Amino acid sequence: MTKPKHLRSATRKPQILNKDIEKRLQQAKEALFISVDPKYTASKAARQYKVPYNTLRNRLKGIQPREKAHEKEMLLSGGEKKAVVDWIRFLGLAGIPICKRTLRPKVKAIMAAKGLTARGSGLDPKRAQAFNYTTVNEYFEDLNQVLTKNSIPWEHVYNMDEKGVQMGGGRKNSQRRYFFSRNDIKMYRQHSDDLQLVTIIDSVCADGTAPITPAFVFPGTKMHKEWMQVDEDIMIATSENGWTDNEIGFQWFKRCFVPQATARREANGTSDKPILLIYNGHASHTTLDWVNLALENNIILLCLPSHTTHRLQPLDVGCFGPLQSAWFNRCDEVLELTGESMDLRNVVKEYWECRKLAFKDTTISQAWRKSGINPFNPSVFTDADFAPSIPSSTKAHLPDSFPSRLP
Repeated sequence: MTKPKHLRSATRKPQILNKDIEKRLQQAKEALFISVDPKYTASKAARQYKVPYNTLRNRLKGIQPREKAHEKEMLLSGGEKKAVVDWIRFLGLAGIPICKRTLRPKVKAIMAAKGLTARGSGLDPKRAQAFNYTTVNEYFEDLNQVLTKNSIPWEHVYNMDEKGVQMGGGRKNSQRRYFFSRNDIKMYRQHSDDLQLVTIIDSVCADGTAPITPAFVFPGTKMHKEWMQVDEDIMIATSENGWTDNEIGFQWFKRCFVPQATARREANGTSDKPILLIYNGHASHTTLDWVNLALENNIILLCLPSHTTHRLQPLDVGCFGPLQSAWFNRCDEVLELTGESMDLRNVVKEYWECRKLAFKDTTISQAWRKSGINPFNPSVFTDADFAPSIPSSTKAHLPDSFPSRLP
């Protein structure tokens, strides 16, 4: 049974690596790379340089320290955070310490200078820079040209992407609220900490449906018969870490999307019209195999501009959010009923039910509408949406009231 949060927090201590250990880890890596002795293993290097073996293994695999790996998700960069901490210490020694109330405006000021806001988890600077008027306008011009030139109906327009789910539901809290006795100090509830990842390749159509079956990518090599019993058209794959790759992505396109989308086109009596698939620029989507198969089946591939999927991709804009909430709630229900996290063999069945709850016609249609695609409306994005890109723009951006001529 999973331990309650207040019990786990008392026993789990995060590993903090100082600069000296990081330096020795780098030395151990370099020693392994230049060594010609086949018996000189990572274990020996860890002992020689007095560093944790598992940490060294992770560095050899390219896994960065937690702080570096998630730096883009943080409100402040490493340098900015260090500057804030230095000032906190200095003011504390000076007898004028900072509290949360006085610290918050200072952090907001730093973020405002970068064109970010303090809502949510912040905006990646790359996204802030990429989502600019020029880039977005060019994308919509290309999209409009493809749609009008080929007279593509909305039931032929799709968006695909990958979605990761964890057996414990994920670390983000749901919107549910719970009742406790006002006299009970220890107000906690159990939540699974199982972070085992499964990747799903999924898609939605611009007519408000989700007719193409997804693909599941499980970690390891073991297969369970329960995965095959939900829908015969669902694709099951495995990889070492549960992530997709070029071959798995192409197999979903070949075995799921192409036959099902073309069959649907023929059933609608519009077999002479092309199919449009909108996707992001992930390497597993842009191989020559995809292009050749798409040409053979009269399918047009349209890649979204880099770092703009948070605004332009329907799945990210309005579909994966409700799906994540449904998955989180279901994992919580399983934990309440069984005392265990989601069983790997039940993932396909449970995800399929969550998908039905989340991928409603109204939800999918709203996502396409918010993306400015269906109905076609580039003007859905306002000046406020493009504002974060202004600090990195090469053009002057001035208010409408600014005089066109200066005296």
